[in-house]
Amino acid sequence: MKNVRLLITLFVLSLIFSCFSANAQKSNENLFGIFNLPIALQSPPSVEKQTVLPSSQIKDIQVFGEQSGLAYTRDTLFRTDTGGATWREIALPQSFSETISTISFSDENIGWAILADEQNAHLEIAKTNDGGNSWTKTPIRLRNEDLSVADFGNIYIGILGNGDLNLSISTMTSSNFAGMIIYKSEDDGRTWKFSQRTVELRRNDDASAEQTAGSWILKTEGKCMGAKTGCVQETKIFDGANEITPSAIKNLARLEKESAQLEAQDSVFAPPPGGSTRISLNRGFDKCTAATVAQMQIWWNTSPFYDSNIYMSGRNRACSQPQLSAAWVDQVSAMGWGLIPTIVGYQAPCSVSTNSQKHSYDTGVAETQGRGEADIAIADATNLGLTQGTVLYYDMERYDETSGTPGCRLAVNAFLKGWTDRLKERGYISGVYGSPTNAVNDWINLPPASRMDAVWLARWDNVPSVWYYGPPSPVVPVNFWSNNQRIKQWQAPHNETWGGVTFNIDGDISDAPVAGVAIAKNKNADFDGDGRTDVSVYRPDTGSWYVLKSSNSAFSAVAFGTNTDVPAPGDYDGDGKTDTAVFRPAEGTWYILT
Repeated sequence: MKNVRLLITLFVLSLIFSCFSANAQKSNENLFGIFNLPIALQSPPSVEKQTVLPSSQIKDIQVFGEQSGLAYTRDTLFRTDTGGATWREIALPQSFSETISTISFSDENIGWAILADEQNAHLEIAKTNDGGNSWTKTPIRLRNEDLSVADFGNIYIGILGNGDLNLSISTMTSSNFAGMIIYKSEDDGRTWKFSQRTVELRRNDDASAEQTAGSWILKTEGKCMGAKTGCVQETKIFDGANEITPSAIKNLARLEKESAQLEAQDSVFAPPPGGSTRISLNRGFDKCTAATVAQMQIWWNTSPFYDSNIYMSGRNRACSQPQLSAAWVDQVSAMGWGLIPTIVGYQAPCSVSTNSQKHSYDTGVAETQGRGEADIAIADATNLGLTQGTVLYYDMERYDETSGTPGCRLAVNAFLKGWTDRLKERGYISGVYGSPTNAVNDWINLPPASRMDAVWLARWDNVPSVWYYGPPSPVVPVNFWSNNQRIKQWQAPHNETWGGVTFNIDGDISDAPVAGVAIAKNKNADFDGDGRTDVSVYRPDTGSWYVLKSSNSAFSAVAFGTNTDVPAPGDYDGDGKTDTAVFRPAEGTWYILT
């Protein structure tokens, strides 16, 4: 228990010292002033404030034998040989900077652990032959080109027998794709050889709040102590109806909830402003398939997230989108969600993806193709109600030019130039999703007038800051995309449960434009005909109108409309009084109360 006690001590000290830390103000000067973007109020934490805290979240469980099993967090491994009645901590040969990526036992005695130093992109494998009492530890050498795209936090180890092992390492992609690197060992993990690297279109993003191992069930539940603040995910292990979670993990969970409660007490919820585009400084997520309106409402009410991407267009869009429509955008935006419209069109000609369409190596053709993708995206955005002034993000997955693919980088720059030029010509804001490596090596070399307005860069280093991308990713120069122009995808795909609804998501943090439609509000109107504007409010969630008449201070309330309607009051009969009216976009119909 020594490691857990140390982590708890560090955690408590971090809470004490955090009380004395001052919040630095960041300038919110708006580069997109031509579009009059409002600024959201909540700022992401700076890199300097990030503190490595002990985690109470159980990553996985494993059962072997009738009474024995394992449970582990990113920090600590626990073992029981009494069916969960008692647990003991298994000491791993990990340094302070290393976390547990994965653990797998082939029987009660023989097991392997993958330990990851995520900030320094370093992996080690540890093996035990005596149930975890002692370990041998060996470095895992990866190719340099794999280090900057590998997800060190979640690695699968395959135990094939006779000393043969496989490592399956997820690679950084958008939620539209699934990337994987395979390494193999034939000498029990002492040496490793690269096998293959793939990026394929993703077809679903099914998620569950439960994991099973034998008779054990690992359950996850999320709760926010305040409105989008003081939020924690809690994991518990059950054997049938009996909870068997290790007591050390329960203690950490209690501390996390107490900290969350304090955070919620000191926070004030600031709802995001409406409008077709605004600057978000909030947490968001991306997932392959748009959720239902009901699910989005639950997550808005119960989760810490403000923004969600939508895969709205593109010849390489993978997941089906049965929910996505103009009505969906209206309803979700009215809740308060900021949207990150994402287009998955042609990919780089040197992309490792084998089942996606790619643009030309010819720079002239590639630029024309980029302009064409912009026109298609604008047409699809318009159909969703996302009109001029909206930001559109193009998904350009990681690409690496080799001796066998000369000219690829120039072709991609030409394509993205065409994309950006055409969007700007038609009054839209250009955004691009991709790798920090490509952004630094290639995109900053685009002519300033043709450079994308905002970038959404993927670096799964678990640091929620757009100003830091963990090594070996290159440093993104501070004079590029520095004025509310960055989103960072900082978390790898994982399941989160809020309000009983589980999504498989990537985690994002924003300091950049996001889209939506103007949240419906009542217009100034003279309902009593006295020539003066009355105080009036329209509440779209209930379809209710509230009016305080200026002529006699009389108050009235009437239910007329639904939560998808747009208020459209006006004097339709010419009697000098404003009539209550709504426009229903889903039907293209106007309704007037007579």
